[in-house]
Amino acid sequence: MISPSDLYTVAEAAERIGVPGRTLRRWCETGKAVPLKRFGNGQAIFDVDEVERLRSDRVEELRRKLALADHAA
Repeated sequence: MISPSDLYTVAEAAERIGVPGRTLRRWCETGKAVPLKRFGNGQAIFDVDEVERLRSDRVEELRRKLALADHAA
């Protein structure tokens, strides 16, 4: 069972992932991020597993960019 402490709003999830809220919203539109629930007013809620998956993906993306920059220098 999911506890309320394992749920994040867009702003909370985006902060934890390290991206602006608009980026997380765009990821939802493109299917890169999948909210646990979307309400009638458009608000989305993310569970801890999805936030951690996105955070891990973001870290790997930054590592790849740094590696490319190191090779180019």
